[in-house]
Amino acid sequence: MMTGLSREEDKDKITDFLRSFGRHVCLIECVRDALVDQLMRRPLFACASAFFEAVIDAVAAPQEDISDAALSFLRVFVEDIQQLKTAANGAEITSDMRAALMLHLAFRAANFCHADTWQLRQGGARALHELVTSADADPEKGRWLGKKETDFAGALWAVLKNAPLDQQSPDALLDTCKASSLVCCRKAVDNVLQIAPPPAERDSNPSWKMRFDSLCTMLATELSCGSSRVREAASEALGYLAKTFDRTVSDLVQPYRQRILHHLLSVPLRTLPLQKQIENMDAMTFLLSMETPIQPENMEELLRALHEAIGLADADDQALVSRSGQRQSMVLANSARVSGIRLTTASLPVTEFYAKHPQSRQR
Repeated sequence: MMTGLSREEDKDKITDFLRSFGRHVCLIECVRDALVDQLMRRPLFACASAFFEAVIDAVAAPQEDISDAALSFLRVFVEDIQQLKTAANGAEITSDMRAALMLHLAFRAANFCHADTWQLRQGGARALHELVTSADADPEKGRWLGKKETDFAGALWAVLKNAPLDQQSPDALLDTCKASSLVCCRKAVDNVLQIAPPPAERDSNPSWKMRFDSLCTMLATELSCGSSRVREAASEALGYLAKTFDRTVSDLVQPYRQRILHHLLSVPLRTLPLQKQIENMDAMTFLLSMETPIQPENMEELLRALHEAIGLADADDQALVSRSGQRQSMVLANSARVSGIRLTTASLPVTEFYAKHPQSRQR
């Protein structure tokens, strides 16, 4: 039925049927559990589960016309859920019940973001972006997003981290993933602020402090991610968090400095595949270029990385290809060279490395 949405001659009839069926299964779910917590925590009834799965699966269809038609239906279905008022037994459907249904639908999309194939991950990202956007446009109807916003941000970041390198990933899709993840992160910050005790009592409130520290940890560790969009989203979210609580980004990140840098500097670049070398150098460049640079306590680790970056910048194409043990394209070799140059340039203000290497500094 979902694939039939792309046929213009049958579209209206199929849409009406699917909307009716979707409302029906949602009404049944609301009857099954009068308590919202039960509706939110338990698995859906088989019909509702299959229907929600089918909607997201159609958005992930390889045929563009089917995917677009399914995405349009998803928008309509979300509106139908938000307009539910009375369950099948005549009981009132509360806003919390509608939020529980939306959460189930959003988790289906988030699961697709962690799928094995890029096609499914792409479909999950498109569906989750649509749901997050609708929630952000109407905060009252989008209250469901405040329940698991960090999980949804992580799902969108998973798509960005696993975007394929061997084929052209749509920049528009990746940009929407980044934008939607920022919406989730800002919602998480707003929720932490909403339950925050007075400033003088925050350090003595363990439950609130645990939630605040958990959010800081999540954002800070992503600053060293190999995906530039994830790094930028995490940095912007940390800026919003710092502004909201009248702190500095440096103050928030400082406790996690070693955790951020560990996987970038603990393993020599030369032992990694060439693409991973590029990602690590770009991440290190990002950290050194922040308003307050993030650098290791043991500068020897950074100096070792700089020596290797200079080696990559000076290496010829054959050396780069043979080092990786794989047949690398000219584009990848040039990217490694450029990343090495960017890292060494970003390190100039924070190290005295080039004071003893004037020829390298001049190059």
